[in-house]
Amino acid sequence: MSIVYLTGLVHGQVVYGLLKCLNKVELATVAASSALVAAYEKPDIAMAEVKLISDAYVRFPMTGLPDKFHIIANNGGFAFNDQIFVQSNLTTLKFEWTGITDAAGLRNYEYRVVVADGVIVNWTYCGNYTFVDVPLVRLTSETIYAVQIRATNMAGNTSDAIQAFAYVKGSVPKLTGNAFLYFFLPFKLRWMQVLTPSNFHLKSYIISAHTFNGNVRIKVHII
Repeated sequence: MSIVYLTGLVHGQVVYGLLKCLNKVELATVAASSALVAAYEKPDIAMAEVKLISDAYVRFPMTGLPDKFHIIANNGGFAFNDQIFVQSNLTTLKFEWTGITDAAGLRNYEYRVVVADGVIVNWTYCGNYTFVDVPLVRLTSETIYAVQIRATNMAGNTSDAIQAFAYVKGSVPKLTGNAFLYFFLPFKLRWMQVLTPSNFHLKSYIISAHTFNGNVRIKVHII
């Protein structure tokens, strides 16, 4: 058996072996190997993004997340942007991802779901699909879920994970029975005491001010 050492191969480069045997009368036999792909790096997540297929999304600062998520998002292993996706569905998390690449080829993806208290769905194989629907018995309203994705290439090297956050809002805002407070000169409205407090404040408001004859004088959408 002969061993040939190849140096200088870059990640993703394809190599073929060709063997030619000659006998004493110059009759030759040629055999070719299957393709060999150089793969010694992890899949690249520099341009990757995961998105929840949800009702809406908002931009929200990291400081607005519960403290345990600060550790998850800043541990150096998870790429994160400041999008938080909002949904009212209490039975499933649907999400998709793009941008994970590897010159040597990707073999499969995995996903995981985490809440502030720990992992609720551990790393789960999902083949080559770039979207998944995770059925759960019941999602908890007013709770944040981190959805994490990672990829494995043909050599078995696994990427760092990317993640996004889903905030489940399963009920409409509730009224307290308190009235609006209003002030003149200048005209001001205060309405925070009208709604019950939320555990995580992701809200938008549409405020309208009407005249006595019903004409709308002011309509403001506040996020």
